[in-house]
Amino acid sequence: MKDEMMNKDRSTPNAYGLWPRASKLLLLLAALAPVLMAAPCGAGTLRGEVLLDKDMITVGDIFGASIANADKVVGPAPAPGRKVVYDVMALSALARTFGVAWQPQSNYDQVTLTRASQVITAAMVKERLEAELASKASEKQLDIALDNPNLEINRPASEKLDWRLVDLSYDPVRRRFSASLIVGADAHSEVIALGGRAMPMVQVAVLNRAFPAGGTLSEGDVEWLPTPIDKAGADAITDATQLQGMETRRGLAGKSILRLRDVTKARLVVKGSLVTMKVETPAMQITAQGRALSDAVMGETVRVMNTQSNRTVDAVVTGAGQVSVTPAGDNHVALNEKK
Repeated sequence: MKDEMMNKDRSTPNAYGLWPRASKLLLLLAALAPVLMAAPCGAGTLRGEVLLDKDMITVGDIFGASIANADKVVGPAPAPGRKVVYDVMALSALARTFGVAWQPQSNYDQVTLTRASQVITAAMVKERLEAELASKASEKQLDIALDNPNLEINRPASEKLDWRLVDLSYDPVRRRFSASLIVGADAHSEVIALGGRAMPMVQVAVLNRAFPAGGTLSEGDVEWLPTPIDKAGADAITDATQLQGMETRRGLAGKSILRLRDVTKARLVVKGSLVTMKVETPAMQITAQGRALSDAVMGETVRVMNTQSNRTVDAVVTGAGQVSVTPAGDNHVALNEKK
């Protein structure tokens, strides 16, 4: 009897029209369905550093293009030039969501995705401003300083980089400029307000080496460099004639701007030094040796003592170690008299 019932179970369909064994298999598959659906569909490997050139981030950008769900969209890409970082927690969540067979190797696992871009830098903007301001200012060489010296504009790498300056104006009294920078095509253009300083440049003398106090200057000791007029200052030496017959008042470092306050007329006669005393008339010329009693520059009157007579006279400096004595009265006597 028992055998007949077992044979009947194996051969008779149930109420659902299914054979008993098929019914059991379907029940098993139903129980396993959630597990099968969550099973990973491909093994992933972190890409680490990724450079994007599109608007959206996909699973393949993070875990590699070879996995089954590589084309699935994760989210929007960052703005051009910007980046987004997926840390280990975000990566684990993405792997579960998209069925990627990936396990973290450490708590420091991450993927950095940077949006490719074309960059308009502050230097590029300054160069164009210099060219366009030259036609508006009387000075043809200007030093441009943007109010935003760190200006940087990033645009998608895939688009044509088109930018221009409009509404450029210059105030020569305040030495300020303003303009609008338009980037991109009209439909997707970006307008950026610009402002800053436009300072005229002047050629100034800059020492090409360290210079000691009392050193006599020549044009070969300096180089002429363009410098913003506000940095040069009112007393910067701007003409080679200002160096003629000059010496430094103090020691100066190399590459420093040479200023009028740094120099003085060169001492052609130094106190205590020997000089040649000379007196000339239409009928004669007399020279003698003397000792200067003070420092003196070209054309300056200095007291000189005749080293033979110890008499002093007034003389005018005519060159380095050279003085001229007026042939009159005591001066003539002092020059000729022997001790």
